[in-house]
Amino acid sequence: MKSREAQESLWSLWQRLKNQKVYECGTLTYSHVGIFMLFFWMTFGAVCFSLMQQLSPQLLPIALRNLAATSAMIGLLCVSIPALINAIVTPIVSYCSDRTRTRLGRRIPYMLFATPPTVLFLILIGWAPKLGMLLDGLSGYGAQTLGLGILCIAVVGFQFCNMFAGSIFYYIFADVVPAPLMGRFMALFGMAITAAGFLFMKFFFKYHTDHMEWLYTGFGVLYLCGFSLMCLMVREGSYPPPAMDRYRESVWGSVLVFFKESFSKPYYLIFFFGTSLSTASTLCRNLFNFFFAEGNLGISSVGYGDIMAAAGVMVFLLKIPLGCLVDKFHPLRIYNFGMILVVLTNLVSIVVFRNPAATCDVLNRLLPASLALGDENAGYVLFFAVTMLLSLVYAIQFVAELPMFVALLPHDRYGQFCSAHAMFRAVMVMICGWGGGKFIEWTGNNYLYMYVWDAGFTILSLASMLWLFRLWKKLGGDQAYVAP
Repeated sequence: MKSREAQESLWSLWQRLKNQKVYECGTLTYSHVGIFMLFFWMTFGAVCFSLMQQLSPQLLPIALRNLAATSAMIGLLCVSIPALINAIVTPIVSYCSDRTRTRLGRRIPYMLFATPPTVLFLILIGWAPKLGMLLDGLSGYGAQTLGLGILCIAVVGFQFCNMFAGSIFYYIFADVVPAPLMGRFMALFGMAITAAGFLFMKFFFKYHTDHMEWLYTGFGVLYLCGFSLMCLMVREGSYPPPAMDRYRESVWGSVLVFFKESFSKPYYLIFFFGTSLSTASTLCRNLFNFFFAEGNLGISSVGYGDIMAAAGVMVFLLKIPLGCLVDKFHPLRIYNFGMILVVLTNLVSIVVFRNPAATCDVLNRLLPASLALGDENAGYVLFFAVTMLLSLVYAIQFVAELPMFVALLPHDRYGQFCSAHAMFRAVMVMICGWGGGKFIEWTGNNYLYMYVWDAGFTILSLASMLWLFRLWKKLGGDQAYVAP
């Protein structure tokens, strides 16, 4: 009897939570259960999306190096060409998405229908070296040349298709997630991405030497199934018709409206410039971090994967507290604070790795004899410590970044302004991707200088964002801000 009463009580509680509407986002209303289901499906999609996205920055440079590509060519294919595609495709897709009205919403159709071709090109990237070997007997170009050619075609095709889903995915947050929960949602989203990174680096990265093609195939299929399911389970609300005073039927009229609205105000130009500099600051380390660990410090693939996985666990545990800080103190403040820490951490990294032996001597004087660093583990320990610090300070920036976009950009044209930012950022990344590779070549392929690159660009970014902060305060700040 008591058991039946308990079941009825739980059922009553469930129905009450399910039917109680407590959160709103546009025309959408959510109960506690609705918020839980929204967060679940968005997080599930984020895991599949992130696992797929891990392949390009982690494995593509290695595949290119195996095919005898230079550092500049790696930067060109991994950064500059994708940035060029981003600058062309994303503004068009975003502008159209803001003005799309379908039964599925304005964002989901682009994500859903772009996913299958994205996966096909992704799998082709993984199999490019093997296809080069297979076709070698049919031509006289050589397996490496053929493999590199197929890889280039696959990368361009993947980046083109991925821009449809990759950019629109972040726009949907502003359309379906209630603003008061944005910081905590981004913390949960960041935890999902961190968990995906941990799984990849801990359990899969070590197989890149012998099974790279199957890594691309397996994660491609997972992305196809998981991301498509998320698109079908998340519901967008209804939107008012696009304002006719801004919309033009002709192509050139739409282009003029896009550029006039997006780039005519200094406030947004400063915002685009500062955040783009921050993105450019990470390019060298994203491309050459493994090469630095392997070549400069003698760390194996397994050891590198373990270090990155450990950093992921730490960041995972800190996401929710960081998300609460973003909701409490405003994302622009947290973002700028994170950049200050990024600069300091990179400067410390330069000192630590410029002379690892001297650093170890200093640490050994401070540490008990039982914890003294020997020559055999000094590089591993130092790289572990620096990686943990960098992961922490960049986690602060990551959790604050998207809530900052939602807080500062006009909501009715959110996709348009995000794409204008993407275009601005893509031009800078396109130049800096190739420039970063040339910079490393200029240093004699001394990958230590990736920390110099990071610190320099972050200082410039911080100066821009502090200027933006002053303008934001003049526009109303915490209490009365309205996007200009």
